Amino acid sequence: VAYAERYPQHVDRLILASPVGVPHPPAELAAAIGDAPFLVRTVLGMWRSGWSPMTLAKLGLGNMMMRGYVSRRFADVDWIPKDLLQAYLYQNWSGGRNSGGGYAHSTLLVPGGLGELAYARQPLVDRIPRLRVGRISAIYGEFDWMDHRNMKALKTSLLKRKAEAGLDAPLIEVIRVASASHQIPIDNPLGFAEAVLDSCNDADAAHGTTVGGSRGAIGRLVPGYH
Repeated sequence: VAYAERYPQHVDRLILASPVGVPHPPAELAAAIGDAPFLVRTVLGMWRSGWSPMTLAKLGLGNMMMRGYVSRRFADVDWIPKDLLQAYLYQNWSGGRNSGGGYAHSTLLVPGGLGELAYARQPLVDRIPRLRVGRISAIYGEFDWMDHRNMKALKTSLLKRKAEAGLDAPLIEVIRVASASHQIPIDNPLGFAEAVLDSCNDADAAHGTTVGGSRGAIGRLVPGYH
C-alpha cells in the first residue's frame, strides 16, 4: 500500500495477502488496555516503546521460540520442511540490526486484543480509498486472525460512495483460501496460487469465494496431482 501511495504510476493493481490494519481500533480498546493486568500493560507498553518478539529472539531465545512456534503452529504435511522453516524464521527474526518483521511490528502496528490482535497506526480503511490503482485483491486464510469482514465492509462502503458521489476509488475483491490461517502460502500453497490466478483472470467472479479446498481445484493448477 505504501509503495502504491508513493509510486501510483507503477502500480495497476495490488494483491494483499492477509493484510493487517484495515479497521480503526474500537473506541473501548484504550479502556480495556488500561484495565488489563499489570503484566499485560507492561508488555503492551514495551511494544509501544519499540520492543517486539523479535527483540527477545536477539537476546538468545530465538531458536527456542522458533522451535516451539513452528512445532505448534504448522501442520505435519510433506510440503512444510519444519527444520528449514525454523532456520529461515530464526534468521529473519535475529539476523542483522533489525528484521523487517521487527521493524513493522513496533513502528507500523499498535496493540489490539478487541476485534483484531493488532491495529495499524495508519489504518488502511483511510488509505485505500485514496489509492490511484484500479483494483485490490485481498486474500485471507479461512481461519485467518485477520478478519476478512473488515475488507468486505470497506468494499461495500466504497461502492456506495462511488454510486452516490462518484468517488474514484479502487475496486476490491476478497478471496479466502481453505485450510489456511495467516501464513497462507505455507498453510495451503496451491490454494494461495489459485486465489492469485483467480483474482487475475476474473476478479469480479472471484469475490467472496473460498478456493483451494478440493482436489479438483488443486488438479486444475498441477495436472496429475494426487
